[in-house]
Amino acid sequence: MKLLFNKNSCYYLFILLIVTFSFANCNLDNNDEIETLCTTFLECNAEIKWKHIHFENGVEYSLLYYKLNDNYDLPIEIWVNYLEEDCFCYLDISTVQFQILENSKDSLVLKIILEEDDFETWIFTIEEKSLRLARIFTAGGLPIESYTFFNKTAVNLDEIIICKDPI
Repeated sequence: MKLLFNKNSCYYLFILLIVTFSFANCNLDNNDEIETLCTTFLECNAEIKWKHIHFENGVEYSLLYYKLNDNYDLPIEIWVNYLEEDCFCYLDISTVQFQILENSKDSLVLKIILEEDDFETWIFTIEEKSLRLARIFTAGGLPIESYTFFNKTAVNLDEIIICKDPI
């Protein structure tokens, strides 16, 4: 009888281990797996669309959409709508002179060259579930900082109306 009890105990222990491992594997977060597959900020955030509503004097003034691309020639696309307009102005960062200073997993740093001594540094990071853009404008050696936070959006940017003439 003792031998039969030991065989059953081993059988039940084996079943318990299988069930435990099954639950542990079901509880793995797929987002953790995806995050470990990418190695740069652009790669990790490619094709995500971000939205920001800009207020001036407490009134909605403009709507911005940013999209990051895993493309060093076109890392950022921007759509701007001044809320009195029916269309968006499309801005392609490749139309200005820029350098990618850093593209690590946690941040993207761009230098936007405006004139000889005037440039902006754009630092993108993810805070909580928002895209944080720190813009540092340097004119004549004096830095001016501003911050913008974007939230994810599911808007279809291919369907928005692009302005024919610059706003």
